[in-house]
Amino acid sequence: MISFEMKIPKSDRAYDYSVKTNLFNTKRANWNMFYSQFSKAENAILDSLNNCIEPDSLELCVHVQELITSAAEKSIPLKKSGCHKVPWWSIELFCMHKQLNAARRRYQRTKNSVLRAVYREIYFQIRIKYKFKLHESKLSSWKSFLADITVQNVWKKIYTYEVKTNFTKRLEISGIEVSSGNFTSSFEDTIDAVLRKSFPCDPNSHDNSQHRVLRYEAELVYESDDDVPFSRTEIDCVIDNLSLNKSPGFDRINSELVKKFHNCSPSVLLAFFNNCLNLGVFPKIWKRAKIVLLPKSTELSRTHIENIRCISLLPCLGKCLEKLCITRLNHFFRKSSLLSDDQKPITLMTYTNEVYQEYKTVCFTDGRKLNGRVGLARVIYEEGVENFTFQHRLRDE
Repeated sequence: MISFEMKIPKSDRAYDYSVKTNLFNTKRANWNMFYSQFSKAENAILDSLNNCIEPDSLELCVHVQELITSAAEKSIPLKKSGCHKVPWWSIELFCMHKQLNAARRRYQRTKNSVLRAVYREIYFQIRIKYKFKLHESKLSSWKSFLADITVQNVWKKIYTYEVKTNFTKRLEISGIEVSSGNFTSSFEDTIDAVLRKSFPCDPNSHDNSQHRVLRYEAELVYESDDDVPFSRTEIDCVIDNLSLNKSPGFDRINSELVKKFHNCSPSVLLAFFNNCLNLGVFPKIWKRAKIVLLPKSTELSRTHIENIRCISLLPCLGKCLEKLCITRLNHFFRKSSLLSDDQKPITLMTYTNEVYQEYKTVCFTDGRKLNGRVGLARVIYEEGVENFTFQHRLRDE
């Protein structure tokens, strides 16, 4: 997670306060009540899907999402926001706490003994810095509290800080550095700069001759036989393999809700996905992503645009339809012998780590950015056996 210090001037912007962001706490769900909500509307949705003959009619996916969301709101409590009600808590401490948890998980899940020792040392270094910053923030907050107390306001201060005031600190954001010495001056400029950097445009004017040919061929309308409808087995396989650890999109419908919905009304998704296939339409609402900004570096003081990485959280139902299409395409590629034997990651029942067994010596590299550096040459395999592990830092100098 990344945060900025930004001051937003007051204006006449129209905010949509109806958009809810709290996630559902499925561990405390009343699934019987959740199931009962679908039995009332299942027949109406199936009739609408069976009569769907126009691509615009696939706006029914909005009604399906609203049905799942409304059923969840009536039967599942929301997760608490988790904001700290203390005056010394800050966004910087929040980011450091996230990094501490990530470092601990990384070293605990590493099976390689040498890498585990290295990650353990990194974790302890981050923990020392976090504890020092936490103690410093608490002490500074206490001193500031004592400095404001006078004879006239001693009891008022205690009442205000202990009973009345919500200690959640206001988030003020300043611009980020887009080039050497240049910073964005407003919230809109910051968002535009991040989006232009992470999601650049692809205008036709930048195409070369080869790109123009590819773009032209992609827009051609060709005749082909219709695919057979998705079977119940295909949809069951995709939904059963959904990971429960993935974050939901803007609709707050996670993988567990989709699984429960499919178990309750399996015919709804079967009819819906087959209508998408027959009409050749991927609903636009499932292309709507929730953008989350992540820092590439653990240095909190770096607010350069190059230090920001965006991830897109897509709706879970859209992921299911995408997985169904990808599975069909992979089957066609394998059946037509269009895949090379060297393309291990996209070939089913094969793994990337099988590649090193085909060569005498293989060197694995780690290209993740850490503190502005690139870690290289992690593990070397000889004759399919791990032989040597070391670390190396490559700087931009």
